[in-house]
Amino acid sequence: MDTAGLDALAADRALALAVCAAHGVPAEIAGAAMDAAAADPGGFFARTVAVGDKTVCFANAFACNDVTSFALLWPTVTCAGAPVVLLNARRDRPLRTRAFLKFLAAQAPSPLLFVVGDPLAAALARRAGFGRNAVRRLRSRTAAAALAELAAAAPTGGVIWGVGNYQGFGARLVAQITERVASC
Repeated sequence: MDTAGLDALAADRALALAVCAAHGVPAEIAGAAMDAAAADPGGFFARTVAVGDKTVCFANAFACNDVTSFALLWPTVTCAGAPVVLLNARRDRPLRTRAFLKFLAAQAPSPLLFVVGDPLAAALARRAGFGRNAVRRLRSRTAAAALAELAAAAPTGGVIWGVGNYQGFGARLVAQITERVASC
């Protein structure tokens, strides 16, 4: 299935319709069912949010489980200055954490990385090439405070990426973001 040139949602839909067709489900039935389904709460989005007196774009890629897919999303959200990235690292997914960190360390301009979850991720980030001043543990424990902490580190009009894992802190932060609705 060729998905070149499609946005993420259209590509997902095309792939799902192809799978349904391969199993004998007509496109009319499958398409109608997809149209009636609720949106994935962890699905990718980019939204402009006001945090205090600053406006930033939050790119939710927490549910993106592999770097190949994330690499397709990365260039779709641009900003002035270095991006801020919140990595919600899972202790049971060290290989995924390393892959994300390797990708992020190779980006220019280099992102400022905040880590929540598995404390090993900060050490893995330095091994991947992040400088000591480019990696911080997220101090905030609530979603509202975390958003304020991340926004304080981002330039006005900058982007904050959420990556690594949707469950737990990622879901709480996404819920906080969706209360402040606007699209980038």
